[in-house]
Amino acid sequence: MSREFAALVLPTVLVAGCGNVTNAVFTEDADYVAALPADGRTTLSDLPGADATAPTELLQAALAAHAALDAALDAAADAADTVRSAAPTSRSDDGRTWGPYDWSEADLAAAMQRTGGTRYDWGFDVDGAPFASGTHYAGLTVASGDGSFSWDQDVLGDAGVGTGTGQVTVAYESRDGVDLLVSEDDWSFDGSTAPRDATLAFHLETGSGDFQFRATLPRGDADEEAPVRVRWVESVGGRADASIVVDSAADTWTACWDADGVLTYEVDTAGEVEPVGADAGDGLCAVHGVELPDRI
Repeated sequence: MSREFAALVLPTVLVAGCGNVTNAVFTEDADYVAALPADGRTTLSDLPGADATAPTELLQAALAAHAALDAALDAAADAADTVRSAAPTSRSDDGRTWGPYDWSEADLAAAMQRTGGTRYDWGFDVDGAPFASGTHYAGLTVASGDGSFSWDQDVLGDAGVGTGTGQVTVAYESRDGVDLLVSEDDWSFDGSTAPRDATLAFHLETGSGDFQFRATLPRGDADEEAPVRVRWVESVGGRADASIVVDSAADTWTACWDADGVLTYEVDTAGEVEPVGADAGDGLCAVHGVELPDRI
């Protein structure tokens, strides 16, 4: 669906200044749209090794979870970009509206209200039905703040826009890096996978990252769902730790890879995986020490 958003071309209103008209209104317009979801603030950065053939099931699971979540977040950012591409339809002292615009044979409109100079409440609707809304609190700049938003794929589907189902809610903080906590409810972004309920957490700060999720991992003749935590250092490498059940006992599984996605270390406490670099210990990892998910 993000391609559909990206393909939307909105009319742009050109306003020529004259006399003693100032740029203040346009500066305020920029503040309003800065409160919307955006690339780099409410989307994910790549995991180290993402361009390589994943050498371990843990990295494969991380890349799959990362790609599915990124697609959903990109859709929200793309929708916001369609609003940014046009001047507001109306302005008040503390509000803006945009649209409606013809969009995928539906009408897309947006509205935002500012309270106290730092709180921005916004909503998108399609054919008059709300499908996304959020609240953003400004930081040192409007963009560098925190907030949350929700997205209802079912409403879009009823309007003939997109093929996914369910709802997703994102809480974010961008004052110091990027921090996201995402809840999925009966969610399937494009309808190609079974709907699921899940919680995922993502944190990126000064070149190091932390991604927490649950994944179905292979164990012998069966698959088991397990919490997984991936930590990495950009341009150095990454590490995944998972807690999985084997014969009713907990098995801690660790795998590490370098910046090119080459496996450097892999062990588990139940002896289910073929050890790699076990004699050297996790000194071969970009991040040391087992840490399991603590936010999901």
